[in-house]
Amino acid sequence: MAPIKYQVKLSDFWRSKAIITPSNASFPTYTADFSWLISRKPTPSIVLRRVLQDNQEVTLSSEPNSSNLPPATSTEILGAVDLDLLSLSKPIYITFQDPLGTHYTSSPLWKPVEVNNKWTTNGFVLTLPRTDGEEGEGRRFCWKRTADITKEKKQNVVMRKLDWLHLKLVDEEGKTVATFVHDCSPGWNRGDFVFEEEMAGGTGLVDFERVVILSGLGVVEYVRKVAGFSW
Repeated sequence: MAPIKYQVKLSDFWRSKAIITPSNASFPTYTADFSWLISRKPTPSIVLRRVLQDNQEVTLSSEPNSSNLPPATSTEILGAVDLDLLSLSKPIYITFQDPLGTHYTSSPLWKPVEVNNKWTTNGFVLTLPRTDGEEGEGRRFCWKRTADITKEKKQNVVMRKLDWLHLKLVDEEGKTVATFVHDCSPGWNRGDFVFEEEMAGGTGLVDFERVVILSGLGVVEYVRKVAGFSW
């Protein structure tokens, strides 16, 4: 099966919103809201939404300053990310529920993304409960920096080594299940999420696509802020 690719493209002048579009579609499936704040509360650092209109996905403009949704459009909150830059071991927290209370009334369950090596911030581990009936504490996945992105992006060796925002997601066996290919060129494209396999099966998780996109956005934004990029 061919890899599944989702492009992340900023969609407003302040770079506080993005649309996330699959390569086989002309319209976005998700949107993301970014906060400039660097503390965990009161506003989540990232809110991920699914775009709906009369229960159908709709086309959004990808031009800057035109990211407002059509009047008939609604969005469903799929989860959020909180960044805690004061923590070296658990700087990223993720919830797959609605933290804003629109569709969820009680406190959301936040899962920490732990740093494997707090001195290099390379290796972000997320443990998720299994949904396939298998025994065990859960599936462990780790986002790591990588320079092996030649299949998806033509970039010379030096640039691949210097760009610290190329990431790969590996499972417990070291198998790469997804990558984030950063777009360092000027413009509105932030990069592409590329899924290496059919995520509906073989991972023991439900909606793994959302897991990858939400956790990947969290890691990218954390690394950007640590490097001094606030937006």
